[in-house]
Amino acid sequence: MKLLSARSLVFATLLVSLAGCKPGDPVQPVDSTLETAVPPILLPARDSVYGAMYSIKVVHVFNGHVTKSEQASAVFYDNPSNTTTATEHANAGFVAVNAFTLNQGHDNEYDRTAIEGHIFEDLDFADSVYWVVQGDETVEPFTFAWSNRFPAFKGEFPAVITRKDGLSFTFDEASTPLADSVFVAIAAGDKLLVKRYPGDIGKVFIGADELEKLQACSFSQPGYLQISACVDDIFTPDGKPRLMVKQTTEIRTVIIR
Repeated sequence: MKLLSARSLVFATLLVSLAGCKPGDPVQPVDSTLETAVPPILLPARDSVYGAMYSIKVVHVFNGHVTKSEQASAVFYDNPSNTTTATEHANAGFVAVNAFTLNQGHDNEYDRTAIEGHIFEDLDFADSVYWVVQGDETVEPFTFAWSNRFPAFKGEFPAVITRKDGLSFTFDEASTPLADSVFVAIAAGDKLLVKRYPGDIGKVFIGADELEKLQACSFSQPGYLQISACVDDIFTPDGKPRLMVKQTTEIRTVIIR
């Protein structure tokens, strides 16, 4: 996928593939860079679809400095495919969300990012999204309106993670409203820990045995904690199912002891 926003928020192909793990599956830390890198945005995966259309809100808090952005991203396939592994993308012509035209890459990936405080501050993702796809030879034209509100994580973000004590969160109707699933990613030094949970699982605990694999991080050289609340749906305008995703991701710097 393409760049998401400032401070190197990216859809990294390697880590997006982790999104296919079933809730509760262990995910081993993987190498990223020698210094702590902002963890890539993790997305819900679906098999046997003819494309995927993502609407994502991002809040990035770097040692108290807040950056907000919104991104729309879309891919289309000629044949039923898995959204994490498909590499052949179909041309869908003109694609827009909320009247904002997406940029079409040479590999027929579509994306557009708006960053608060810049020329384009948002993509009007206050609540609803409205997609328009012009279509091409293998992609029929269609529109899609999704009025449901975006999911979000309303719980507390820890400023400090003490590895030996473990880490707990609660994901339920109050803390993650409207979420089908939740991703938790902790980046520290050259390691990344990723967990995925159902949005209504209740209390979850990440034990010391997993956290101890992460490196210690300070205020001047922090780690990152990312929590993504996701809701997805299947839209079938022409007999070809497509994955539709709304997601809110918050990434914060964190001290790890």
